[in-house]
Amino acid sequence: MTALPAAEFAALRRGSAANGAFVPLLVLGALAAALASPLWLLLVLPLVLGVPHVLGDLRVLWLQRSVPVTGRQALVVAVPLLAMTGLRALSLVSVRTPGVLEVGLGAIAVVAGAAVGARSLAARRTFVLPLLLASAVAVSFPRAATLLLAHAHNVVAFLVFAGLARGRRGLGAPIAIYLVAWSCVLLAPGAGGSGEMFAGLGWTALANELTPGLDAAFQDRLLRSFAFAQAVHYGLWTWALPRARGTTLRSELGNVGFAVAVAACVLVPTLGLFDPVAVRAGYLSLAICHGWFELAALAFVIAHQRSGPQ
Repeated sequence: MTALPAAEFAALRRGSAANGAFVPLLVLGALAAALASPLWLLLVLPLVLGVPHVLGDLRVLWLQRSVPVTGRQALVVAVPLLAMTGLRALSLVSVRTPGVLEVGLGAIAVVAGAAVGARSLAARRTFVLPLLLASAVAVSFPRAATLLLAHAHNVVAFLVFAGLARGRRGLGAPIAIYLVAWSCVLLAPGAGGSGEMFAGLGWTALANELTPGLDAAFQDRLLRSFAFAQAVHYGLWTWALPRARGTTLRSELGNVGFAVAVAACVLVPTLGLFDPVAVRAGYLSLAICHGWFELAALAFVIAHQRSGPQ
């Protein structure tokens, strides 16, 4: 296993540069929609772009040709995440499972990602020990950890884009636009979203789920900022970051994997036509593991590239 070669990293950065015009438009569009109709964003985007964006982060963070993942390494990370998905599937049929177990499984995946990515014992100590400490805190406060992950993981895609864009002329503008746009959402006067409904999705219920126990006006602003960040997150994983790879989904997943991916991309929005709120909730419940997957994959890549040759 070798670190990311200069030629491939340069190709990724050129691809990110090609997205330089797309990203500001994506950010500005997300800002306008978050201010005008955040409920529409929060309902429709998971149905339409939910599965494609999960495929995007799988391609960018895990299917790296230059940082190959062995079957054993993939299994170590995948098993706790699959178990988490199984717990979520049980919750869809009213079987209650403790939140601490879900957070524990996610933490195991993240620590495992760093452990199998590091290429020396010293590197494992450097990367794994801090993650074990953070995991202990997360398991001690599972509700807070889940909420923090829900909000923070929307930033991961932009951080990846910013990392690839680093040092390229003109790519500071998308970063500045993103920060200014997010500030505008947070500072915009609350529009009194309490009581609003869109196709059965209620603003108050979402606020209590994603920003529990806060002042109503602050809930309003945080929920709009969540809608904004999620829209940018989905756009980057669905289009900008996979495009930077210069490969296709079919070439990376093979014909069978590609067919399954396309079927899933079509199935979720199709079912959403009949009961959008229930399908959205089901998708988000089953996809909760992808936030932990992003952390685990990043832990693997960072530990691998910064630990040097074994």
